[in-house]
Amino acid sequence: MVRTQVTLTEAQAEGLERLAHVRGLSVPEYISRVLEETLKREQDDHRVRWERAVQAIGRYSSTDGRSASEDHDEMLAEAYGWRD
Repeated sequence: MVRTQVTLTEAQAEGLERLAHVRGLSVPEYISRVLEETLKREQDDHRVRWERAVQAIGRYSSTDGRSASEDHDEMLAEAYGWRD
């Protein structure tokens, strides 16, 4: 375990104490649990976003037979009406 020190505003400290009390936890235990849940949720969100991105690879194709990976500059110029 690592000990740390945090500076809170009066309102933050009061809110933290109230939330911990309502759950029957000490403030340090409440902070540890909330942090653990937040880290897990963020890790899960990252994993889900990564899986969705991987699933999209190769899923879409052009109807006119062009490759956006090869012709992207020309396709953007056409889409935005840019000319040389």
